[in-house]
Amino acid sequence: MEELRVTKKIHRAHTIGRIMQVLKWVIIIVMALGADRLDEARLLIESGSVRAGVAMLGVLLEQTLKHVLVSKDLVDVRLRDSFARGMTMGRMVEMLTRAEKVSTEDQKKLRRAIQMRNQAVHDLREPDKAAALQMYSEVAEFVRRMTTIIEPIASLDEDSTILRSRQ
Repeated sequence: MEELRVTKKIHRAHTIGRIMQVLKWVIIIVMALGADRLDEARLLIESGSVRAGVAMLGVLLEQTLKHVLVSKDLVDVRLRDSFARGMTMGRMVEMLTRAEKVSTEDQKKLRRAIQMRNQAVHDLREPDKAAALQMYSEVAEFVRRMTTIIEPIASLDEDSTILRSRQ
């Protein structure tokens, strides 16, 4: 009977380990695609679609914040599903600052970006183009810094190569 319990625990741990590997692969692929989205956001802002560019930057920032919280194990595994649905960007920045993963200077920049994103999606006024380009610079620098520090992950099978995020 005890052997069966131990076997079930080992199987459960192995399954959870495989799921985490797959999730890490998905995060790496999404983050690699995010670099192209940064350029797309900048082009939207420069072409006059400021609100769309700022909204896109907000999405990229939110995904990066989630990635950092998960990859640094700052969110309990059992809470990750509810975390993905309900945490504000401001709360994520606060958690990262408390965990000393984000500097106070980054915190200020991220809070400005979050405020601009919120104004862009909730206010009728068109965002200022110069402020949006500043937001782009700050968000792009943060996203690139946070996504180029991805550690190599063990391959899902022996023949596959390890993906690394673009620099």
